[in-house]
Amino acid sequence: MSTQDRTLTIDGMHCEHCVDVVEDALADLDGVTVQDVEIGSAEVAYDPAEVPGDAFAAALDDAGYAHRVASSSSTIDRFRHARQ
Repeated sequence: MSTQDRTLTIDGMHCEHCVDVVEDALADLDGVTVQDVEIGSAEVAYDPAEVPGDAFAAALDDAGYAHRVASSSSTIDRFRHARQ
């Protein structure tokens, strides 16, 4: 498995409960290893062959957070969703 690192910038996180929710949502994705989650961001390693391009956006949206996904190469895909 060849993995890539990705930094997720997440809006709407305010407390440790938010950290737990985001960590659980990301950990549920096949092919993703959660390295660190803090208020406002998450660091993950993932296998691009197993993780579709929109998987992070969908998981965070389902968890109720607005997010911007930036790859380690600094390419930014912007996603804006209202917190549920």
